[in-house]
Formats: sequence, structure tokens, C-alpha cells
Amino acid sequence: MKKEFWLGNDQIHSLTNQGHYSVRMDMTNESGKKAFTHYENFWIENEEAKYKLHLTDGSGPGGDAISNHDGYAFYTVDQPNHAGDDKTVRSGGWWRNNRKTSSLNGLNLYKTDKVGTEDGINWGTFGGFATSFEATEIKIRPKKFQGSPENVASA
Repeated sequence: MKKEFWLGNDQIHSLTNQGHYSVRMDMTNESGKKAFTHYENFWIENEEAKYKLHLTDGSGPGGDAISNHDGYAFYTVDQPNHAGDDKTVRSGGWWRNNRKTSSLNGLNLYKTDKVGTEDGINWGTFGGFATSFEATEIKIRPKKFQGSPENVASA
């Protein structure tokens, strides 16, 4: 797939609340290096709860850059998730607290002079904020799925 696609929080909530699900975050940096992080348990709450994130048991070469946001609501500029949020942040919505450590919905700053800002697509434990990824994928699947997360091919 060579374009952006976002399932949406309503659909992710519906999907992840009908059983036990895991999630895998795949990232490709500007040098073509790939990494992933797999979380054994993943679900989000409904719109009323501002799509609060729940995930546990992260592992993988990409490192864990989001579990510190476990229990936090989805942040957007028009829907801050706690008092004191900086409403001038230009990046896309993401789960966060007052310490931004990841954003796979950030601005696509890949190959621009703006790389290195926190507004880009980044994962703090894989490249930090000095990069904006070439590509990312978030893959959600039932925990009963056959096969290991390392062997799942991209669609």
C-alpha cells in the first residue's frame, strides 16, 4: 500500500472490544532500516472515554515508546486529553501524556527540512525525534491468530 489509510478510533474500539487482541507497530526509517514492536494485549475505550489506550507486554527491536501512554486518552488539537495540553501542536492525533515519546500519526516530514521536530512521524526508541519515518503500519489481530508476530507479512 502506497498511501495513507486510517481505520478510525470507532472501528478500532469496536474491533478490539469483541475479544482479545494484540497490536504490532512496524516502522521504516529514512535509511530503509525496519523495526517493529509487538504488544501482546491491546484495546481502546469508546468515544465517551476519549478512546483511552490500553496495551501491555511490549517487545521487539523497535523498543517500547508508547506503554507510558497506557491509560491515556487520544489527543488531538481540538480534543486535548488533559489540562495544560499545548493546543498549538500541529501533528496528527495520538495517545499521549505530557511526555511525547511516539507519534505514528504525525506530519509526514520524510525528506523535508523539517525532520527533527516532534511534529513528525516518530518512535522515540527507534530513531528518536531526529527522524521522520518513510513508512509505518499498525497491525491489529486476534490473540488466537496462528503464527508469531515476527513472521507476519505486510499487506
